[in-house]
Amino acid sequence: MSAQNGVYIPLQNPSDIRLLVLKPGQPDDPIECDLLNPMNLDALDTLEETANRAIGLLRQYFALSYVWGDQNDKRLIILNRQPFWVTYNLFSSLSRVRNLSMDMQCLWVDALCIDQNNQHEREAQVKLMSRIYRQAKAIIADVGEKSEGKELISPLLESIIDAGDTCEAIEMSLEGSSYNDPARIASLGALMNDIVESTERGTLSFRHKSEDEVKREIVAPKLEHHGLQISENKGWKAFQQFFASPYWQRIWVLQEFALAPKISILYGDLQIRPSKLMDAMKLLLRFGSLPIDTYFGLSGNKDMGVRFESLGFKGFITLMNEKELVREQSPKTNPTGWLITKLEYTKFHMSTDPRDRIYALLGLASDGESYIDAVTYSPDWKYEEVFKNFAKMFIERDHGMKLLYQAGTCSDWLKSPSWVPDWQKMDRSLNQIALPFEHSTFAASPSSSPSIHVRQDNNSLLVRGTTVDKISKKTATLGSGHLASVNDHVTYAYGMAYGLTDIISFFSSGIFLAQELDDYPTNEGSLDVALRTFLRGPPSEMSQSQMVSMQEGVRAFFSRIRLCMELVENKWREPDPETVRRGQEQEQPLIALANAGGIPANQRCFCTTEKGFFGLVPGKVEIGDEVAIFNGGNVPFILRRFEPGNERELVYRLVGDGYLHGLMHGEALSLDTYDERDLVIV
Repeated sequence: MSAQNGVYIPLQNPSDIRLLVLKPGQPDDPIECDLLNPMNLDALDTLEETANRAIGLLRQYFALSYVWGDQNDKRLIILNRQPFWVTYNLFSSLSRVRNLSMDMQCLWVDALCIDQNNQHEREAQVKLMSRIYRQAKAIIADVGEKSEGKELISPLLESIIDAGDTCEAIEMSLEGSSYNDPARIASLGALMNDIVESTERGTLSFRHKSEDEVKREIVAPKLEHHGLQISENKGWKAFQQFFASPYWQRIWVLQEFALAPKISILYGDLQIRPSKLMDAMKLLLRFGSLPIDTYFGLSGNKDMGVRFESLGFKGFITLMNEKELVREQSPKTNPTGWLITKLEYTKFHMSTDPRDRIYALLGLASDGESYIDAVTYSPDWKYEEVFKNFAKMFIERDHGMKLLYQAGTCSDWLKSPSWVPDWQKMDRSLNQIALPFEHSTFAASPSSSPSIHVRQDNNSLLVRGTTVDKISKKTATLGSGHLASVNDHVTYAYGMAYGLTDIISFFSSGIFLAQELDDYPTNEGSLDVALRTFLRGPPSEMSQSQMVSMQEGVRAFFSRIRLCMELVENKWREPDPETVRRGQEQEQPLIALANAGGIPANQRCFCTTEKGFFGLVPGKVEIGDEVAIFNGGNVPFILRRFEPGNERELVYRLVGDGYLHGLMHGEALSLDTYDERDLVIV
């Protein structure tokens, strides 16, 4: 997107920005824009209402939010009466926007209002980005070109909201009374009549259910019971395509949405109110009877999986959370708002320039201002160097342990230190065992104080801790494609697909590996050890009754397939997919097991250790890798001996974090191998 001589007037002050006027035109007319003279954002803070035209425009400009798209697919526009190349995505976006309203013709568009060939200007404008979005009159969010059936989206949103309103009314009427309270059931008489009428219309079926089943369904209201159609509503296909737009995975969108005073969503020529979209999404999460991802694969086939649609929805949920955080103005001491935390839970968002994975979050992070001077687009600073620089700053700000939870993700291990996360590729990485916030239930280290320092060579760390064990065996990796695949109940973990059969086959491999261990250190049976490892605890939100139900279901399932296993010289063969499928149909707790553990186990494998422990570790682990406990760490880490070292110190590469059952709450202190020292990580 090259600028030509005479297009840009240099910016003189750190707070200067450019705005442009987009001229109206017919669909086949050339797109024409005129850049206004640079204006200072500080003017809004220092001047009262004025007749000055520049200040007036500054108070009413719109910021355009869009996806840059393929940099090799270009179109010509006229900018300041000169030909100017832009991406096809921007060309299409300007075509849609130019005739929306006369009020929307004064715009801020990053690709046009910033001289993209001026490195220093780009750096200065990134530092202003949060102010640009905050001070805009509104954001025009251009999701992309229209799709077939887009006119069905608004009626679908209305249907979700109407059904959700009914569910909320039921929930409120049920508060404070027991499920079998006669007054509670009586208060739902009118609702029952509505349900019966819906049944007769064929939109709902309760006729075949017992009275107790109907009561339970009423007591736990679901959208599908109150008018929301699934298989026959073609609006889901359009909704699926809406969230399939790469717009929802764009990292800059988070800041643009969260900080904007008002937002207008543009989908082709359809305008969608963000408040309606957010309300519908919250109701789906709250009252939907299906796993939330499933709704975004529906197009008349409830078994259809989701890929980019699911990622788009996840992006939108993150966006809603960010907007809520901005509204609440969380204190800077809240780790939810820290930059290091945001890098973890925005990992499936994308950027054209890898460095923007960090820069796009600075305006949202409560501590972002302290990193702003590190912004650089210098060609001398490759993105790996930028990532390492930010990693060092995180360590200096006492976020070293949070950094290590995210590390071990680099694809080119000889190029970058293993303690520096590759934030550009974290969308395809495994999920960290340690929670990204401060409420982890684990405390693997007996010491509460981390000790992490960058050495003078700037490439290695000194981490206080110890190695206590070694990996002895491992299974195949979930999500690697090495497990049997059956096209049912497809789960998508950050773009990687595997079915329920894959998850059960993976869990099967763990159970049989766990059976090789005698007298487990926690005195638990192999099935319980494998189950608790797969669930990593289990999670605190899982009730004891849910855990018991899951255990019973798993035991019943494996009793059925045991006869299909061929045990020859302590070797085992996975059950054939059809046997697994029959077991799935009969044992619903297995579906709950897959939902609870499937996505967090993505790109991980089960393992055993020389001391007889069982774990869930990164799939790239190798036999002989060492289990380490870092001071102040919530979870164990996996290290690999790195050569060359020297006679005085052992040097390691960080593989990643792990769950080792029986080593998650300080038990490592009792091992005879516990010997605290400084570990060198490169």
